[in-house]
Amino acid sequence: MKRARLILSVAMALVLVAGAAAQTITVGSWRTDDVAQWKGLIADFNKSYPGIEVRFDPTNPPDYNATLRLQLESGTGPDVFYARSGDVGKTLFKDGFMFDLSAEPFMSKFDAASKFFWQSDDGRSFGMPLFAISQGIYYNVKLFRDYKIAIPQTWEELLAAAKTLKSKGVIPFANGTKDEWDINEVLFQTLAPTYVGGAAGRKALESGAKKWNDASVAAVFSAVKDLSPYLPRGYAAVDYNSSKVMFQLGKAAMMFDGSWTIPEHMKAAGLEYGVFAAPAPKGMKRAQVFHADTGIAINPKSKNVAAAKTFVAWLVSDAGIASVAENFTGFFPMAKASKAIPFSNPVVKSFLAMNDGVETDVRFSWTRLNTGNPSGYDLITANTIAVLGGKKTPKQAADDFAADLAKWYVY
Repeated sequence: MKRARLILSVAMALVLVAGAAAQTITVGSWRTDDVAQWKGLIADFNKSYPGIEVRFDPTNPPDYNATLRLQLESGTGPDVFYARSGDVGKTLFKDGFMFDLSAEPFMSKFDAASKFFWQSDDGRSFGMPLFAISQGIYYNVKLFRDYKIAIPQTWEELLAAAKTLKSKGVIPFANGTKDEWDINEVLFQTLAPTYVGGAAGRKALESGAKKWNDASVAAVFSAVKDLSPYLPRGYAAVDYNSSKVMFQLGKAAMMFDGSWTIPEHMKAAGLEYGVFAAPAPKGMKRAQVFHADTGIAINPKSKNVAAAKTFVAWLVSDAGIASVAENFTGFFPMAKASKAIPFSNPVVKSFLAMNDGVETDVRFSWTRLNTGNPSGYDLITANTIAVLGGKKTPKQAADDFAADLAKWYVY
């Protein structure tokens, strides 16, 4: 009888252990292109934690914010999810949909500047910084070589290169406006730090020291206008994926885009490509977008908060940082590792080199402009497209941007 009870007790213990080991956490994301990258990262995680199953469940990027909120409100949200920096993340945290990470030991892996973008106004951390991205101009090395075009060092040289390429029957820039986020985030917001004067200029606009229709804001729209003759014919019907294909096939010589696209270009047969920083006009100091793009948040209503914390903490261990760097080419880990990360990809190195000796800043609209209606983000999109299409002058775009922001924005 005792033996039978012992066998039963052991069996029950094994069931309990198996149940504990069968924890599953779901990761929500706006990056539908990252399935293979997450597969590699999860495999690395399971070398240390085989008892926690991680499922990557991304959402179509334009739908992510609305879909995530609906999931969280209905109690079906992911256990761990990508957290927007700035206003969007703050709003979710305020509404109780993000775990307060302030006291978690893994937050010690970040400096104050990195943590800032995922903190509430009272300094609580709603997200753990995961990785940053960079933005610039990809170029076709062969086309530049064939037409004897040097890497532009000034805005004027960039426009001259575009004019030469167009005269040779080559599309200078592949970007279109069908996917509106593209023309906003990788055109306007790549240019904005240079023209508004980096982080200090952006903060002057946000504080009211400068008005939102300041000449520096109009100058960004003016630079956008400079590019309009050099976009693809019928650019309004060109979506982001078509732009990438156009560039990869050599039909377009350049494309404003981000470091996240490196893996796709690596797969393009016969494509010889590089990247350079969007140059400043002659006599103006260049500033560079190095955006605090992705944080990780934990759903406070998750049934597996402990497992979620274990996973998030692993992401910023040396093993996790190395895995992020290896699997997510073009994304830059923000955690402090015990030793430098050896980046081998030459284009990754080029993106990082853009930060050397210049001021860097996040995307122009992400810190203060996205909570009201109409959001600053949407206003940038609408006015950028209007300027490109000749429906507004750069000054009109800046004035309208400021007037619409004034409907809700409080300094």
